[in-house]
Amino acid sequence: MDKLQQKRDEAAVKMRSLIDVAKKENRGMTSEERNSYDLCLAAIQEVDQIRKAEKETAEIEATQELEARMINTLQKATPAEIDYFSRFVREGNKDGLEYRNESRSMSSSSGSTGGFLVPENYAKTLREYMSTDNVIRQLATVEQWASDGAFPVVSSFGTSYLVGEGNGVTETTVTIGQKTITGYQFMYAVDVPVALLNKSAYPLESKLMQWMAKSITEKQEDYFADGSGSGEPMGLVDGATQGTATAANGAIAADDVMNWYRDVPFKYRKNATWLMNDASIGLIAKIKNSVTTSGALNYVNLFVPGLGGAPDTILGRPVYPSAGFASLTAGEEIGVFGDISQYIIADFGAPTLIRDPYTKAKYNEVSFVGCYITDTALPVAEAVRTLKITS
Repeated sequence: MDKLQQKRDEAAVKMRSLIDVAKKENRGMTSEERNSYDLCLAAIQEVDQIRKAEKETAEIEATQELEARMINTLQKATPAEIDYFSRFVREGNKDGLEYRNESRSMSSSSGSTGGFLVPENYAKTLREYMSTDNVIRQLATVEQWASDGAFPVVSSFGTSYLVGEGNGVTETTVTIGQKTITGYQFMYAVDVPVALLNKSAYPLESKLMQWMAKSITEKQEDYFADGSGSGEPMGLVDGATQGTATAANGAIAADDVMNWYRDVPFKYRKNATWLMNDASIGLIAKIKNSVTTSGALNYVNLFVPGLGGAPDTILGRPVYPSAGFASLTAGEEIGVFGDISQYIIADFGAPTLIRDPYTKAKYNEVSFVGCYITDTALPVAEAVRTLKITS
């Protein structure tokens, strides 16, 4: 990947050089310069396609790595923890009283959904995987909550005044609502053949956590992007303030992106990030903003590819793809821009695992149901803005 990065960096540097030369001479690009620019852009897109393929391969390899980490985590657990969790997965609660006693002594008590809390080392590895594979979790503020709760949601901070000595101050109103965090259950179910449960050489315990982590991570990212907040977590799109809509129907232009950028108050722009799906980023990457300087026509690209592994940027701020956002379609809000750290992701306790040997008994299978409880909020809506494609 070093040679690919070098190829990408060289192309990006050449693109910047072509732009700078034209700007310095107060003119537009010549046809030869434009051809060179387009060739550089094509080279970057080629590298990005290779990277995409590499990422897909890496995701497959990551499952193997996660399995190894899970196995390593199990090896670090106490013998009692190893024995308990393994027997629970493979044999179930055969000797109810004995298993419950072991459960209490290891703090692996029954969760609110009726399942057993997985060992803490497993839970920690699962959380790390979810963060690594979910860009919104990386950018947001993630908190651990023990129970339901509420906190203020501020939509207007009021106004301060300069007041002379002996004069009164004008009263101001702060608009404060309330957001209640209750938690939504993200659940994962898998049926395992009894024959596989009886094969002690197969690392079933780590596999279950691996499958659960990957599946729930993908589902959560969808809701973190575009959840309605009604019967499901509040996503960034629904929680944010809607910015200026595009000027043209079903399309996006340079001025639309500029307006989107300016919609976010300056105090949030300094820590702001763009989030949208990969196809939308690709369309913005091709937008060239025409600027006339001293009678000469210049082209400025909004999108700049990252160098040395740094993220790509739009108007100088990082941009990341997230599959949960809508495509560039008329009537849709296609992404968000703003301070994503204002978005709160509240996780409730450790993941739970339910073992059901009855539902699929006639197929000689045991059902496992994993559950992870999460809720979200965006207390300061003005910190993040959306862009709606006019219909």
